[in-house]
Amino acid sequence: MTKTLAKIQILVGTNDEFKQEKRATGVDYLVKDNIDFAKEINADGVLLSDLDSDLSTIRSSHPNLLVGGLAINLADCKNWELKNVDFIQFAIPSNNSKQNIILGSEILQDIIPREEEYGWMILSLNKPVFVNGVTNLEELKSIRAKTNIYGVVLTKQFEINSALEKRISMVSNLFH
Repeated sequence: MTKTLAKIQILVGTNDEFKQEKRATGVDYLVKDNIDFAKEINADGVLLSDLDSDLSTIRSSHPNLLVGGLAINLADCKNWELKNVDFIQFAIPSNNSKQNIILGSEILQDIIPREEEYGWMILSLNKPVFVNGVTNLEELKSIRAKTNIYGVVLTKQFEINSALEKRISMVSNLFH
């Protein structure tokens, strides 16, 4: 990886969607699973959802592209780490259940705890982990207090009534 990771990531799905967004500083713009589209819009990186993806081919043909892996459980996190991605996005299930946020936070707390209890933990991750699926600042504060997440993926559901610039500012303040 030649780029420095920002603490905030935004997934871009379509060209029209990307044109509607004013490109913010301190944010990495990512495309999920579409390297050609990522190159077309000059995205900062690509998020892969398929563990069978050939990272060596991606890295050789796009050396300046951040490459991340989408994880929904601990096994995915460890497998992406073994594949040597630049970062891991941990997706909290999004069925608007407080229970899912709590369970997602507990999994993150196990693999990237705020404080190491044993000095060396076999389950801990050495790659930056971003949380995806948080819908408001209070949930993010709770997860941040319990875990050592590197950053967050801002979705349209995060603080839906706030402008993008305000959402970026709120999150940036939390990670400084």
